[in-house]
Amino acid sequence: MKILIGTSGWNYKEWVGPFYDDYEKQFSYYSEVFQTVEIDSTFYSFPSLSFMNGLSRVAPKDFKFSMKIPKDITHKELLDIKKGALEDLSKFLRLIQPLKESGKLGALLMQLPPKGKGELLENFTSFISNLDTNKYNFVVEFRDKSWIQEETFKILRNYNIGYCIVDEPLLPPILEVTSNLAYIRWHGRGGRPWYYYEYREDELKDWKEKIDNIKDKAEVLYGYFNNHFRGYAPKNALQMLRTLGVANDKQEKALNKILKYFENTVIEETKNKGLSALSSGNVNEMVLAFTDKKRFERAKEEKSSVEILEMNENRIRGKVKEYDFEIRIDERKIIHNCEDWKKRASSKQFCKHIASVFLYLPEETSKNVLKEVITNLDEWVFEL
Repeated sequence: MKILIGTSGWNYKEWVGPFYDDYEKQFSYYSEVFQTVEIDSTFYSFPSLSFMNGLSRVAPKDFKFSMKIPKDITHKELLDIKKGALEDLSKFLRLIQPLKESGKLGALLMQLPPKGKGELLENFTSFISNLDTNKYNFVVEFRDKSWIQEETFKILRNYNIGYCIVDEPLLPPILEVTSNLAYIRWHGRGGRPWYYYEYREDELKDWKEKIDNIKDKAEVLYGYFNNHFRGYAPKNALQMLRTLGVANDKQEKALNKILKYFENTVIEETKNKGLSALSSGNVNEMVLAFTDKKRFERAKEEKSSVEILEMNENRIRGKVKEYDFEIRIDERKIIHNCEDWKKRASSKQFCKHIASVFLYLPEETSKNVLKEVITNLDEWVFEL
């Protein structure tokens, strides 16, 4: 199975810094790194023929554009043939013909409104029965649980229409492949909005197993990250490519760049939180500057497991359960060896064990050491 993973859209000001160097020529850089993109703007209005011609000219030879079918068809006309849904689809297909003729057209996504199966089934089946699935790759994204059943998948298979697998709070990530392609949209798991979400590495690794389970069922996988806030989408898309073992050299380079940017951003935020906490004189707030609330709560439970083996003005050494730690104040180093520390050390964040050490130490000792770490954070090294 050929794997093509990218993002939903590419033109975002907030990606300047983490992904782009400047606001100019964004697509030029995007298409050097990724091999596909999902165009979201076509959902809100029909594209111009000149825009499609332009994309066809500037995109690399093997680049693929997937795009959303206009909401006039799916949401306004509700796929009703009597209201002109097929005529508008024909109009849309004429406008995107430059991409089709150049071989750069990927899949066409029909995102249905959040309506139940009973409300739309008749319109839906009538509409898709008229689609030319030999010429175009159509995919459907359902937004209501009533559609997520075997009867729906059977209809899609009968008409050779793809099912859009989703990762979002309201619908389960059902792994169905109903045509010759698989299609995944990672919306995010946030509150409001969903898209303000950064996928953790362990969450992406869970998807590797899911993708492995469907890789023999399709010829190609199109996958798009829609969590565009702060540049999370390109970061997570590149991480997914690496996790799947298919990232090329340009993608590896782009990922290393974006990871470094996020590390530096986290370090700067940590320092700002730490300086704010210093003024309060509260040890808990100082520790929270270096970790999240979940790890902080676990650290409070773990502090009973802290064992101090050596403590003087230059060094604090000991164990937390089976893990060693050492704080070399004179050398400005914290050394530890748990798995979570390995993941967080480069961005100068505490795991629960190191957080528990500072919660266990005498209050004045913790304050003095944390003050030294916070005020000189750029010089401190977190080592394995």
